[in-house]
Amino acid sequence: MSLLLSPTATTGLPQIAAPPLFADEPGGAPRESELLRLLRIHSWSIDLKTERVRWETLDANDRTVVIKATLTDLLKQANDEDAGKFRAHLKQAIDTGSAGPDHFRFDDLDHAGSQIESVCVLKWLSGHPVVVGLYRNCEKERRQAAVVGAMRANLETMIAESTSCIAVLARDGTILNCNTAFAKCLNLRDRRMAIRQNVIELVGSLSDRLEGIVRGALLSSEALSGQFVMTFPGGQVRGVRWKAFGLDLLRGESATRVFAFDLRRTEADDIID
Repeated sequence: MSLLLSPTATTGLPQIAAPPLFADEPGGAPRESELLRLLRIHSWSIDLKTERVRWETLDANDRTVVIKATLTDLLKQANDEDAGKFRAHLKQAIDTGSAGPDHFRFDDLDHAGSQIESVCVLKWLSGHPVVVGLYRNCEKERRQAAVVGAMRANLETMIAESTSCIAVLARDGTILNCNTAFAKCLNLRDRRMAIRQNVIELVGSLSDRLEGIVRGALLSSEALSGQFVMTFPGGQVRGVRWKAFGLDLLRGESATRVFAFDLRRTEADDIID
């Protein structure tokens, strides 16, 4: 987050408190503040007596610059909700000695909204109470989370609306998610009745062959597919075309598998709903 002020702007307030967060280390060793900069973590401070703000950020050339302003200047860059959150952030540090991590949204120099994550502590410097904090810009993470959320919602819709029988499985066979078609094939009234159940036990009641295929799909990390003819307990004979594949890039026990199959008439190619 960058204040909407020039890095050279001054307020005319006394230069008493709110120094840099870290002093230079002896012997030419990298400053702690430089190490934090490499991690895209920056410092800020507010002299509570004068309400003078010192805010470190990066310029267009990726160099650290210091912006000096007032608390009023800072809060003007946030809407009422986020301004209230930041005031509560300060109050918690004043009341308890520390606060955070907390999140706020402010305007950047290009007027784009940015979300930051901040922690802070209360210190006394030259007789002044000063809140000193660290922050990082987490806007990129927020946007990535929004994209992942949208993808997950799309996946949920795709699974729910598909005419194929689909189940998302943990490596031990636990059903993490499934659609209505899968539940209907298992003679369950509601797909939620299958969640947290073991898929091996459920499909085993339908067909030993299907149970064996699902077991093999859970043991494999590869995309698999095949077809066979299955006779249901009620005597119906159906062609089954199935697929199994990984849902994500994880490996080992944490990976999930998707098992999907279509039921078809043995003499035709149409899917049976």
